[in-house]
Amino acid sequence: MAKTGRPRKPTAVRALEGNRGNRPLPQNEPKPDAGLPPKPADLPARASAEWDRLAPMLVQQGLLCVEDLADFTAYCLAWDTMMSAQAQLQSPDDMVNETGHGTSISAWLRIRNQAMGELRRLGHEFGLSPSARAGVQANPKQPKQSRVSRLRAVNG
Repeated sequence: MAKTGRPRKPTAVRALEGNRGNRPLPQNEPKPDAGLPPKPADLPARASAEWDRLAPMLVQQGLLCVEDLADFTAYCLAWDTMMSAQAQLQSPDDMVNETGHGTSISAWLRIRNQAMGELRRLGHEFGLSPSARAGVQANPKQPKQSRVSRLRAVNG
């Protein structure tokens, strides 16, 4: 049976938002391993560049972990698909097809638009839009300081 209604917020998100409903937080929710998922070797060049651009930032903010490999790979592939389709649309004439029965939307335009929809949907999962970031206060991981640096900071 399919679940209806709004998807549940992860416990970590509820905690970061301050648990506004004051309902008890689940104690047995799975905790994914922190860290960068391995980049698939067969990613196209554009998808690989998008992975390299976003992955370190998302890991640092605690929004990407090893278990997110499939979703983040899909995001990067959607980016590649959208950009490849956009490259085929050089002029407004490329966006419509003239046939004997009228006009229709170009296949490249449909592909680009579907990829854009996937990017928005998957990007929202990783906090890659202003509305997705609005309710979440990420806890960026701070780089470890050496003992000497900490002593200098304390002693001035």
